[in-house]
Amino acid sequence: GLFDVEAKWTVLPALVLGIGAYVLLSRRVRQRLESVNAEAGAEMQRLQAMMQQFAQRPVTPAQRNAALKTAGEHIDRAVEAFKKGLFLEPWQFGVGIQLNGQIGSLLFTKTQLVPDASVAAAIPYLEKARVRGRLASVFAGLWPAWAMLGVAYYKGGKESLPKAKALFEQCLPNASREAMFWQIYAWILVKEG
Repeated sequence: GLFDVEAKWTVLPALVLGIGAYVLLSRRVRQRLESVNAEAGAEMQRLQAMMQQFAQRPVTPAQRNAALKTAGEHIDRAVEAFKKGLFLEPWQFGVGIQLNGQIGSLLFTKTQLVPDASVAAAIPYLEKARVRGRLASVFAGLWPAWAMLGVAYYKGGKESLPKAKALFEQCLPNASREAMFWQIYAWILVKEG
């Protein structure tokens, strides 16, 4: 061998050190990601509690508008919390895909609650959560983000309908067990005759 050292005595320590470094790095990334998720989750819990209170009592239109504005603020704070975690993307596989899916889903949901919110804000994040090929089966749990992207494309008008249909067709093999995914796609097809 080189310098009269057997290969096993050079490769084995490097392999052990590499695995150890990966485990330590993964643990650190997971801890930071947990704090990001906790911060965003706290905002969403506050939103849920507010919406439950809102649903249990009669409200005036002014109160309704104020509650929807507050709902939008909670979503914005949760989005900001998830954005803080995007710096972890290069450090662990899949983190960016999942965080972009969560951000896009929240921004899409905001359009359902806040009248002046635009679905266009959600599209770039939802597109980053869209994966193709073999990765799609690994991240099949992101099908809600894919469905939201399809609906966002559909809301773009007649010229965007082929784009929405192509997305649903491409995602069907990995979301085929999800009845809601099929229902959303069917709703679009029925709406378009």
